[in-house]
Amino acid sequence: MRSLFIILLVANSLMFGLAQGWFGAPRTEPGRQPAMMDTQINAQAIRISPNAPASR
Repeated sequence: MRSLFIILLVANSLMFGLAQGWFGAPRTEPGRQPAMMDTQINAQAIRISPNAPASR
C-alpha cells in the first residue's frame, strides 16, 4: 500500500510539472506568449452603446 501511494505521488508530481511547463512548453499551447496580451488589449478603444439591440 505504501509503494502504491509513492508511485501515485510521483506520477501526480510529474503531471503537475508537465502542466506547469517545467519540461518545456506544453503541447497544447505551442508558442504561447502571455506578454503579447499587453500590446493586444486596448481598453480605451472599447465603446459600449446602451441603445444597441440585444442579439439572440
